[in-house]
Amino acid sequence: MPFPIDRDEIAKTEEMLGVRFPASHAERMLRNNGGELNAVDDVWRLHPFRDSMNPARIARTANDIATETRNWRTWPGAVQAGVVIADNGTGDVLVLMPRPDQPDQLADAVYWWDHETGELNSFAEGLAELLNQDHADDQPRM
Repeated sequence: MPFPIDRDEIAKTEEMLGVRFPASHAERMLRNNGGELNAVDDVWRLHPFRDSMNPARIARTANDIATETRNWRTWPGAVQAGVVIADNGTGDVLVLMPRPDQPDQLADAVYWWDHETGELNSFAEGLAELLNQDHADDQPRM
């Protein structure tokens, strides 16, 4: 179950990875650090930011963004500049990439990295689009 996180914890991850997250991603995670979303016929687990506020939260955020990114970067074909924000449990991950004009700032666009091909594919214009798509699934159909 996702829970709120302090902005200082996000800053620690940004410092570890040498990047700043898009405001939309950080704002969402401040309210719900982690969780799941349904997008493109798959369930994606959003990786949380590590929360070192107390031992229970450390354990609940063991699959944090920095750890998952470091692990993913060891895979053949992984894009070294990418930052993993979610996975679908099969080896595929959702990735944020740095802005070309500001390499220390992650862009809003979300990419899907296919573990079978090693290809990085455009997935969504941003996390907000994925969250809206997830909620759209809850709407009654006419």
